[in-house]
Parts: sequence; C-alpha cells; structure tokens
Amino acid sequence: MNPTAHNNSGDEDAQPDVADTAGSTVSYKTQSHSLVDAAQQGEIQRWVTTEIHQISPGSYEGRCTTLSMDGMHVVHERQNQAVHKDGITPKNICTVSLAFSTDPELRFSHFDNSLDSWLFLLPEEQEFDIKLPANTETLYVCLEQDKLMANARILNECFWEKPPEDLQVFNTPFRNEFAGRLMWMLKHFGAADRPPVQALIMDAILLAMNNATGILTSELPEYRARLRAHQLVKDARAFINDRLRLGHSPSVVDVCAHTGISERTLQYAFQRELQLSPLAYIRIVRLNGARAQLLAAAPSETTVTHVATAWGFFHLGKFSQDYRRMFGERPSETLASFRR
Repeated sequence: MNPTAHNNSGDEDAQPDVADTAGSTVSYKTQSHSLVDAAQQGEIQRWVTTEIHQISPGSYEGRCTTLSMDGMHVVHERQNQAVHKDGITPKNICTVSLAFSTDPELRFSHFDNSLDSWLFLLPEEQEFDIKLPANTETLYVCLEQDKLMANARILNECFWEKPPEDLQVFNTPFRNEFAGRLMWMLKHFGAADRPPVQALIMDAILLAMNNATGILTSELPEYRARLRAHQLVKDARAFINDRLRLGHSPSVVDVCAHTGISERTLQYAFQRELQLSPLAYIRIVRLNGARAQLLAAAPSETTVTHVATAWGFFHLGKFSQDYRRMFGERPSETLASFRR
C-alpha cells in the first residue's frame, strides 16, 4: 500500500463545526505541515507527550497531516531520516497505529514491525519507544480509551473485560482496510458533505481488532528476553538524558556503573534496539539538543560557541563538522534562521 498525503504545503484553516449522526456539534480541523526538523513532529502533536531525535545524518524533510475532532486525532507522518521517538500516553488516551514498512530496523518498544498485517494498541499512561528507519510512513489514531473499550466490549465482552495494561499487537487481515479508510479521510475530508467520521473510525478499529488472527503481548516467552534488553536500554537512556540535562556528558563507564552491566552487554543492547553504540547515541542526543537550542534562540541572544559548549562540544571545528554531517547545514545557518 502506498498512501499519499495531500499536497497542501501550509496549515489548513479549521473546518466549521458540523453535526454528527447523534445531532451534537463536533469541531473538525485538518492540517498539513512541511517539516524541516524532527522535533517539529512532537510539537504538532500536543495530545501525546513525545520527544523526537533525528538519528541518521542528512538534511531533514518531513510531512505531518492531521485530522482532529473532539477527543480524537488521525495522524499521518513521513520523514526522510531515521528518528527515535519516546514519550507517554496521557490518562484515558490510547493510540492505534501502524507503519507502512516491514524494515527490520523498525521497532515499536520491544516489538519489531515484521509483518504488514500488524496493528499496535498502546493503552493509557504507557511509555513508548519507537525507532523509525529513514523514508518510513506511519499512521495512527489517538482517542479516548474508555470509549474504545465500551464499544469493544459490545463485540467481545469476555476479551475486553479489563482494559489492556501494556502494548498489544494485533495480527489482522483488516489492517489495510483500516489504513485505507483513514487515508481517505485525511485526503478528502474537506468535502462539503462529511461522513460521520468518528463513528467510521471507531468501526474500522473494532473491525480490525475483533477479527485478529493472533495477538502478541509482553507475556509471551519469545518477547521476554527482548523486553529485558529494551528495559536495560530504557534505563540507560534515562540516565544519559538526566545527566545531559544537568550539563554533564556521561561516559560509557558512567552508564555501566549506573545500570550494573558490562560494556559488552550494553553495546549489544544498544545495537539491538537502536543500531547505534552507546557513545554514538550520546553524541546524537547532544547534537539534537544543540540544534533545538539554536532553533529556539535569536542570533542576538546567543552564539554557536555558547550553545556548543553548553552541550559539551569544546572543539568548535569538530562540532561544526559533526553538526553539518548530521543535519545538512552549519550551526551558524541554523541560528540565523531561528524560529520561535
């Protein structure tokens, strides 16, 4: 399946309020954004707390198209660079998502995206950690969990007696039908006669999940070892990020001391999860942090030297080279084109 986002290069105006099938008024808004920085994806999607880092070198180009309604959002994303996304879902908010790829480097927490029939259900108040290779498209719905569970119990009361407590993967033959319906709405929703969008999306989700031929959870034996490696890297990343926020760049020795594991085990876990060494990950996070600071500051308020040293780069020539290799432009060019 090769979905295509609509071609609008800027934000679309909010659509006027319309009445749904129950007679109540629902506010709809479609937007399409051209992106020049990975962090912009997280800024657009304020309904879920997300931090996004670019992890492959080169100029970033991305696209994010959204359809927002009362309590529900449909999002289509694509980017030309590999990115790492992590965050947490709010209370009573869940997501149903898929990727238009079976690249072996694509990962949703401790699950590889190895089949083109997989649909991911992430429940409320759950941390997520996603590795997306370059040139990957993703599609997801963000909605209120209690409404999804209420409808799901009508179809299968026993299975949905309790809401899920962790990420679940549904192997479903209706995944492409689900994706096609969402892509159609994103592309054609501007039509004057709008369908009952929220009901159609809910039906598509329930059809796909209720007809799944298999469901994967963290409790399955084959995923327990992977979950342990995932938790190890998660703990290491949290320590690295905490140290960087305090202005200290940790060494591999520091990370091993914190996690209580050998360097070999740490290297293997990072390579398995992110296809990066721990040192490479630390450097990429520092470069992304420097870029975010350069993008947010006016040239009259700071200098490249100040930002570089704040993130532990003391050889300014090497910093400029690494920065340009990572983002396709010099740090001085980023600062000169600052955005608030």
